[in-house]
Amino acid sequence: MGYTVTQESFASLTSYWTDLRYNLRWDSIFVLPSWLEVWWQEFGTGAELYLRAVRQEEKIIGGGLPVGAYGGRREIMQMVAPLGPVYQAGTLSGNPLAMTAGMETLKILQQPGIYNQLETKSANLEEGIARATSKAGIEFYIARIASLLTVFFSNTATTDYESANQADTAFFGRFFQRLLSGGIYWPPSQFEAAFVSLAHSNEDIQLTIKAADKALGSP
Repeated sequence: MGYTVTQESFASLTSYWTDLRYNLRWDSIFVLPSWLEVWWQEFGTGAELYLRAVRQEEKIIGGGLPVGAYGGRREIMQMVAPLGPVYQAGTLSGNPLAMTAGMETLKILQQPGIYNQLETKSANLEEGIARATSKAGIEFYIARIASLLTVFFSNTATTDYESANQADTAFFGRFFQRLLSGGIYWPPSQFEAAFVSLAHSNEDIQLTIKAADKALGSP
């Protein structure tokens, strides 16, 4: 049976949803009502959401640390040690630091207003870089969704690989080097995204904007 979700009905289900998720056998940020609400506001009615949960002893993994997981059909996974004969191991396998970081990340993300804070910081960074670029008289396009953004020095909208290839990558390289000289470690490739995090303070955002303004105004 199909159903339709609207902003109003979504909000009315939030408290029930929050209680229900504690009965899940796995945990993930992608089942948090706050995350789903931000997603819905970003992509709007008509978009579809596919949920995937990666768990380690029923807890989310990673929390920003270098850890990974893989999965497959039951008959394949049962071939992997210790259930089967295929040996698998690694330096970070079941790393207690990464597992703890993942659990603590979940606790932080459940705090009210966290995603709104992240959106505000990301929007401020986007707007600040846009002002600096416009002031310098440079053609640009900033692609941003939530806390991910990329600056393209181009006179057209960048929406796919072909249009991204039209951007001035040589200028981007100089932009990166000037930011680096100013103490800002921006992603070095034109085809990477910058990630704004909750660890970035408002002062960090303003410092980045000032460095971008100086970098774009340099001869």
